[in-house]
Amino acid sequence: MQWHAGLATLRLAARFVVATVAGRLVGLTVALCAVLSFTELGIAGRYDASRSLTLGLEGRCGLTPDRHDALLGTSDSTTRCGVDASFRKIFGNGMWLGVTLSFQRDTDHISYANGASYETGSAPFFVGALDFGVPLWRRR
Repeated sequence: MQWHAGLATLRLAARFVVATVAGRLVGLTVALCAVLSFTELGIAGRYDASRSLTLGLEGRCGLTPDRHDALLGTSDSTTRCGVDASFRKIFGNGMWLGVTLSFQRDTDHISYANGASYETGSAPFFVGALDFGVPLWRRR
């Protein structure tokens, strides 16, 4: 589950939009039965190259609250940073085709009661998505 809220902070000749992005991402890892809740902040930009062609770029970072384990004497938190690049082409009949490429990486910070701490990072995560849209109504 993921939600984002944005605010357009800059608009130049209706062709370039920069927005700030804030949101909350809840990820469920079924294998470990763990739920991570990230508070994210980021920035997104969109360039309308023409009436039917849009290019976008978004960068964001999120952080989980500290998780404490009294039995092990540890405290850890996870930081997730990512970048998305998107392309969308709108055809004359209103249908559209979009491509999104994403990259993200998690970093964990673990602290022990004796004062030792470690940073561990996950392998980068790459995603590609292809979107196809059909208009629900037509302009007359």
